[in-house]
Amino acid sequence: MEQWKEKLNTWGKWVGMTGVAIWVIFSLFDSKSAGYSTIEVLVLFSVLFFGYRYGAGAGTICATICGMCISFFTGQLNYLAMLAILGLMSGAFRALGKIGSVVGFVTTAAGIGMLYSLEILKNSWIELGIGVVLFWILPGYLTMPEEKRQTVVTIAPPMNDFDGSIGMRLRKIEEAFLELSKLFAGLEVEPALGEEEMLWRCRYMENRMVFGEQMMELAEMIRSFREELGRSTDITMQVNQAIRERLTEMNLKVDRISMVEGENKRSELIITLCAEFGQSVSVKEIAEQLSRAIGRKLRPQGDRAGAVGAQLKTIRLEEETQFQMLYGVARTVKEESECSGDSFSFLELSGGKVLMSLCDGMGSGERAFEESRRAIELVEQLIEAGFHPQTVLRLVNQAFVMNEEFHPIAIDVAVADLYTGLCDFTKSGAAVTFIRHGEQIEILQSETLPIGILQETLPMESLYRLKDGDLVIMMTDGVLEAIQGNKKEDVLKEFCLTQQGRNPREIADKVLEFAIGQEENRIAKDDMTVLVAGIWKK
Repeated sequence: MEQWKEKLNTWGKWVGMTGVAIWVIFSLFDSKSAGYSTIEVLVLFSVLFFGYRYGAGAGTICATICGMCISFFTGQLNYLAMLAILGLMSGAFRALGKIGSVVGFVTTAAGIGMLYSLEILKNSWIELGIGVVLFWILPGYLTMPEEKRQTVVTIAPPMNDFDGSIGMRLRKIEEAFLELSKLFAGLEVEPALGEEEMLWRCRYMENRMVFGEQMMELAEMIRSFREELGRSTDITMQVNQAIRERLTEMNLKVDRISMVEGENKRSELIITLCAEFGQSVSVKEIAEQLSRAIGRKLRPQGDRAGAVGAQLKTIRLEEETQFQMLYGVARTVKEESECSGDSFSFLELSGGKVLMSLCDGMGSGERAFEESRRAIELVEQLIEAGFHPQTVLRLVNQAFVMNEEFHPIAIDVAVADLYTGLCDFTKSGAAVTFIRHGEQIEILQSETLPIGILQETLPMESLYRLKDGDLVIMMTDGVLEAIQGNKKEDVLKEFCLTQQGRNPREIADKVLEFAIGQEENRIAKDDMTVLVAGIWKK
């Protein structure tokens, strides 16, 4: 249906232009045979056209010139005054769009005709009607007001000049952080004189090494960011005309437009704009309209939806993903505990990615929950900032090691790319994760210690390409420990294979119910959380 609308819109433009051309050609051969004056039609059309496109001043000037020519040949100065008023009114209502200028133009002409009984209006209603119709059927980009054509389009800086400006600055910053990391790692410390001083200096060395590693990680992130921007291509000018035309048709005033395309050919569009005439336009509707205009399906980035009103607003649109993910969670609390020590997160990121994270705090209760909650929030912030998942868990580990009040925690993180289906699983002391594909289940296990025990840790990382209909089942160790026998993973795996549904929430509920059923008297001995996510093609 939308494709047919686009075709009809294109055909309408060509029909309008063809109709005007045919009328002009035939009228030049015989201007009186049809019972109307071609000259009067051209005069009235020109006044309306120039007044709407260039403003009241241009409309008045055009009308004055036409009026002087007519008055010179006819000897009636009334034409001059009458056309000047029409030119002024055609531009006075241009803020209301085409319909506003047409209504103002026709109403003014009718008022002048009734008040002064001028012959050119009394006998020129046919010419007036033809002029208005010609103006109305012209394509929007020909009659578009000039200030809308001069929309500021900025890209700072052009991507092909990236290495010569911001790229050079980022490279210098990267080098500075690398030198800082080497400096902190290479400082020599004098031998300690006593046990207390030795302990203090050991603690100092640990903190210094942590700080040096953080500088190294930051330098690596800046390098990755610089390379990513350097691979981007500015394609704003290629799509600027189509975008601007469509936004103008939606009565949206554009301040800035930029569009970049990465090496993977995914587009990101950034627009600063506002709505005219007091209306409000949803960002989702803007994305749908621009998708049809440029031939690429766009969507609001992350959770940045909402609407565009009278105030300038910057919106970010990204190319639609191939997949979508839905999740469900099921939880229970340890017996006699008021609060679960588990925390989880399911967050839609920019760039068409989704973050799933599950944290198991030591023990149960408010303290365990507070520590797991803070860890999850830190993971979210670092992932959104662009850090690699393995780097994120190393930084969280360092933060927990340096704070003696924190207890060890187990973290499970998965970042899925909804364009390709590639998912990065990273674990640190976490329980198993099941990936179900049809009648097969793959088990991901972690052999690393929980966060907050050792100064240095290397979280387990594995990549897996998810396919249409796959399910990711994450859980805390309370679920696995409830299973009877020595082969707990195999028992739980077989149970998951027996489940025929594909609803993530239902799967999570059934897995949790199965684990509780394994406990004596169905009493949970530990907090249990099951997080299930399903991926499907759109």
